[in-house]
Amino acid sequence: MEKFSFEIETIFIDSASTVEEKVKHYSSEKEGISNYLEEWRSARTLLNDTYFKKMLETEKISLKEFSFALQPIELKAHGNVEWLSKLKNIIDEFDYNTVEFSDGIVIVYQPFLALLKKQLFKTIDELKELTVSENIVQSCVEAAGVELFNIFGKIIAIELELYKQTNSFESKNSTEKFQEFLKKTYTSKDDLVSFYSKYPVAARVATERIYYLINNFKLMFQRLDMDLPKLGEKFHLETLELTEIQLSTGDSHQQGNAVTILVFGNKKVVYKPRNLEISLSFERFITWCSENSNLLDLRFPKGAYREDYSYNEFIEKKNCVDSESVEKFYTRYGYLVAICYLLGINDLHMENIIAEGEYPIIIDIETMFQPQLMFENESVFSKITHHLQLDSVMNSSLLPKNLNIGIKKQVELSALNGKEVKTNSKIFGPTGINTDQFHFEQQEAYFKGGNNIPQNNNDEEVEFQEYRLKILEGFQDFMDFVIERKQDFTQLLDVFRRKKVRVLTKGTEQYAMMLRYASHPNYNSEMKYRERLMMNAWAYPYKDKRIVSSEVRDLIFNDIPIFYAYTDSTDIIDSRNKSYDNYFESSGIQDAIQRIQELDQSKIREQYKIMLLSLGVADYYLNEKTRFTALSTMIRKFDYIKESESIAQGLIRDMVRFKDEVSFVNLATNDEQHWYLEASDGSLYSGLSGVGLLFLNLYQKTGKDVYFSYYKNLLNTAIKHSKNQPYKGAFDGWLSPIYPMLVEYKNFGTLVDEEFLNLTIKKLNEFSDEHVQKFEQFDYISGLAGILRLIEKINNTLENKKVSNQIIKIIEAILKEKITQKDKSLNSAGIAHGLSGIALALASCQEVDKEAIRDLFSKEMSLHIKVEDRHKWCWGIPGMIQARIEVLKYFESQDIEEQLKLLVSKFEKELDDIPLDDTLCHGTGGILKTIEELYKYSSDDKWRLKSQQIYANVKENSLSRGYKIKHLLGSDIKGLFDGRAGVGRSYLSDLPNLMLLNIE
Repeated sequence: MEKFSFEIETIFIDSASTVEEKVKHYSSEKEGISNYLEEWRSARTLLNDTYFKKMLETEKISLKEFSFALQPIELKAHGNVEWLSKLKNIIDEFDYNTVEFSDGIVIVYQPFLALLKKQLFKTIDELKELTVSENIVQSCVEAAGVELFNIFGKIIAIELELYKQTNSFESKNSTEKFQEFLKKTYTSKDDLVSFYSKYPVAARVATERIYYLINNFKLMFQRLDMDLPKLGEKFHLETLELTEIQLSTGDSHQQGNAVTILVFGNKKVVYKPRNLEISLSFERFITWCSENSNLLDLRFPKGAYREDYSYNEFIEKKNCVDSESVEKFYTRYGYLVAICYLLGINDLHMENIIAEGEYPIIIDIETMFQPQLMFENESVFSKITHHLQLDSVMNSSLLPKNLNIGIKKQVELSALNGKEVKTNSKIFGPTGINTDQFHFEQQEAYFKGGNNIPQNNNDEEVEFQEYRLKILEGFQDFMDFVIERKQDFTQLLDVFRRKKVRVLTKGTEQYAMMLRYASHPNYNSEMKYRERLMMNAWAYPYKDKRIVSSEVRDLIFNDIPIFYAYTDSTDIIDSRNKSYDNYFESSGIQDAIQRIQELDQSKIREQYKIMLLSLGVADYYLNEKTRFTALSTMIRKFDYIKESESIAQGLIRDMVRFKDEVSFVNLATNDEQHWYLEASDGSLYSGLSGVGLLFLNLYQKTGKDVYFSYYKNLLNTAIKHSKNQPYKGAFDGWLSPIYPMLVEYKNFGTLVDEEFLNLTIKKLNEFSDEHVQKFEQFDYISGLAGILRLIEKINNTLENKKVSNQIIKIIEAILKEKITQKDKSLNSAGIAHGLSGIALALASCQEVDKEAIRDLFSKEMSLHIKVEDRHKWCWGIPGMIQARIEVLKYFESQDIEEQLKLLVSKFEKELDDIPLDDTLCHGTGGILKTIEELYKYSSDDKWRLKSQQIYANVKENSLSRGYKIKHLLGSDIKGLFDGRAGVGRSYLSDLPNLMLLNIE
């Protein structure tokens, strides 16, 4: 039987060789044909020209060499190809007569499993101490079968579908039909070879993987055989008979290596095929801490450590005996938060902590002393995010936070959440295996729960919320201990020197997602296309991209890339021990020493604040309903502009600078009213565009150049951020910087970034009906209504830059369409998210639909306004008043005037008390701006008097308790509508109403 003809061997070698392998056969006489390169580069990919050039430079491959490697090459140039020899060996040794078609899809890769089984039995026969039963070998075969199914599964599903298109089944039963397909398609060993030659890349990956597994299983058994007596002593094993193994408990790294659980009777030992001597150092560390303090003791799994592998005690989850034990658990948890912060430990998600009674036990400590990765195109936003997420207590994953899973998907996997988690994304999974309906379809994806949440004696999980103050206590106690023994603590770090640690360069899921894509037949016929998929990794924004070479090499053969470093080195080491010199600016242990030496109460307070937010402790306080205080009617004179300048100076002090960019650490909340810290974004509502407007307005009022300089810094930074955002509305997203720029142009004739303004108007003019229909929100503050209002201001302010009337009509038509469809914005009162905002937008059109506006205002008057919202500009009476005053500038209406009178009457009655909230959107800022509009509208001096009273109250109250904006331990909201910048802006009266986007 001719299994490997010359033609088939040529296919295998040519189609399954890597670029690196082919380039070795290049010579100057062999020119690459450009068509192959053009075709390879024509696909849509993240590997743009810049990254492609960088890849060639890093790999030291010329364009001619690379082009050569993409085309077919002569077989004789290769000589003996190791992987192909291995595949031949797999085929030669396989006895096709053992095939049972009832086994199903496994017969496609049965030759690989047969070799594995044969090699393992051969190794087992040579063991001296260890007895390995057949069921253990079968466990190894089953684990390998899962790997091989992941390689061949989608391919077989496609082959089945092709078969069904040209053949009919004789069998009636669904399972028998699948067996019929197998029998007629793979009737001999030659048919299997033909199948492998059709998908030579899959055949190579399977060959490489099975030899990885053979080597790894053999090594594990040989090591166990050598270490068995000592393991019995170390782990108090009652029997040395290996009764079971549990495989595939972790990701595959370093040529198929993975963690394995070894079962000896009723005891388990964890085998880890890598150097974990750092664990011994950590044992010494926690022992020293316990012996030199009044802190509770900590536990760590016992271990036996070798140069290339280790064994650890298997930690079983145990219940807490009483409530005091639960308290101790969470106190110790607080210690761990502190330790992980100080020692730079990360990746402690739910699977890496076990609740053993009153002890939270870390079972994977290899990610200690994480050195800081450097990224290209770093910005002030990335610097702040790094400070808040990576250089803080959040980095360990011990505290609640959302982790990025897949593309723009997040899931909560912290060690405080032990429940199974359903992700927002779906993955392609198999269904109908071993039937004629076998195919892959999108399925729900889950992360299984962990054993990290303590349980009481009734087997009930005890959630952390009741004990979060104990976590905070534990954290503070450990930090106080470190402050007290700082010098000793620093010296103690010497036990960690020259120890090997794992470096997390990116989330494992990002790699896993690429491997899932790679199982498609498109990436298993020609290696150059599989490589192209993996070469997307070159687009990842590492500042130093040398390690991408290692990532691509590992991914090609279905390994999750892994990297290491020594604690006191700046080099990084890949899965094959290739070292990249001076990859980091400082070593992990240097960073930890600096962190400890700089530790003081202010640094502890900063981390404590982050914990308060992450644990949700601060949510109740920050979400309190606004209280009111009686308005003192006594007028007290003070300088409004000077007070605004004082607020601006505070903002200047709080600016975070990076190169020519500026931003802030900002207090923010999400839709679930959970609070957190983040970098101020580019938005007009709460970000840099709004803060920039304050400084521009101060320049208008004072003429001080320093304010204009800060305005330019803020706007330029906001523009950089906004360019990466979609068109959401006038106050958020891409359009955020436009209003401040219009104010700048109107008053000074300059534009901080004319190119951005021109691009924005160009994009607006390219809007289509289909594009506008895709908008998710239609209200004034967050959606289309605000955009329509902004377009009017653009067209009225700029002489030669206009948004076409056609675009205005498209937006107007869709807004009116939403009116008839009863969009949620049309069931709410108020200007920000309700009918007043829609009416104001329609008034901004060239052809004003008076009837539609009157109808909207009339309907709004019948809607209920919550008592707690009446004083708010966004949801309440102030915004409704402003909208009607503004609309009356466009056309006269007795109905609207009557509504205005009624609203003003209600508004005036509310002014006996003022809210303890000084923001523009929700508090006195919006009230003051409404009073200013009423004074302009009516010329009634009572409004001027009322405004002076409120200003005096706000100022005097601020002297004793600060301005009433959301704040926590020195952090607050900086924004224009919701924060400190808005308070500063409210003191600058007699300027056009920014809340209505007015320019004059």
